[in-house]
Parts: sequence; C-alpha cells; structure tokens
Amino acid sequence: MLDLKITRTDGTAPQLEPYLGAFAHIIATPVGGDALIHVHPIGTGPSEGMLHATFPAAGEYRLWIQFIDDGNLKTIPLSVKVF
Repeated sequence: MLDLKITRTDGTAPQLEPYLGAFAHIIATPVGGDALIHVHPIGTGPSEGMLHATFPAAGEYRLWIQFIDDGNLKTIPLSVKVF
C-alpha cells in the first residue's frame, strides 16, 4: 500500500474533479520498461488516497500520476524504489 496526497506548491488546496471515473490514475513501469501497472487510489479524503499496487519484482520504478486540478489535466512523474 502506498499513501497518496495531492497538494499544490503554493499551499492552496487542489480543486480535484473526477478523471475517467477516479480522482487520479497512476501508471508504473520498471526502469527496464518490461511491465505496466495501472492503479487508482482508494479515496480517504478529498485529495488523499491509498494505492494498492503489486510490483512484479524489487527495483526502481517510474510512476506517472494523472489528475484534474481546477480544470487542468496534470501529469506528475515520480521515481520509487521497491524492496
């Protein structure tokens, strides 16, 4: 399980709206790019959720989080290391 909290750098609250049926979509792939994981957060608050993701192996992964904030589709890249 991974915790997800969407915030703005200026400290104001994000104005999230549903995007393709969820408040966010997350795609993950290992650095080698030989797998693809797509998950949606389970909401625990207006801009918070938990991700239940099963990674196929330990290693480094690239994640892209997509959501709509104040009418604008945003894509945020992240890197995580799975042990």
